[in-house]
Amino acid sequence: MKDDYSNLVNPTAVPPGKVRQQLLNAMVYIDGNNWFNRLKELLNENLDPKYHSIRPPIEYELRNLCQNLVSPHKLIGVRYYIGTIKQIPDNPKNHKLYAG
Repeated sequence: MKDDYSNLVNPTAVPPGKVRQQLLNAMVYIDGNNWFNRLKELLNENLDPKYHSIRPPIEYELRNLCQNLVSPHKLIGVRYYIGTIKQIPDNPKNHKLYAG
């Protein structure tokens, strides 16, 4: 039986069967604008247009979702980023968004 591992190829390599499984530290970075808009889009798909309403809020643990994404590695942080809102003069909706 031929050995898949050859010391001639890379003398510092570890044979595949002897590799230590190392858990890594992982960070998750979320683009808040894309995340929010895509969730809103998904939640409102297939709604009856005559009601013009959105579904009730859905509660979920973002940290648990991120842990599932990086599993089996260790989640050390989640960062949720949103862009800045530029000010538009004489636009009440923009002023409210900017204040928030």
